[in-house]
Amino acid sequence: IHGDGSNQGNATRLSIISCTKTEKYVKKGLPIFLAHINTKEVEDKSKEKRLEDVPTVRDFPEVFPEDLPGLPPI
Repeated sequence: IHGDGSNQGNATRLSIISCTKTEKYVKKGLPIFLAHINTKEVEDKSKEKRLEDVPTVRDFPEVFPEDLPGLPPI
């Protein structure tokens, strides 16, 4: 629920207000927006990704050595 902006001048994108304050806003006829936000579990697929699966790397294996010998000269 977006509040009345009474966040002491701090920039914020979200204000959470109490149920009591929400009821007061509704009684005054002010617009009220309710958002339900939940998190989504993200599966780590990095183990499935391999450099060899990239078409360009497959086409030019000599350019993409498996082990780098060291840092390039400066």
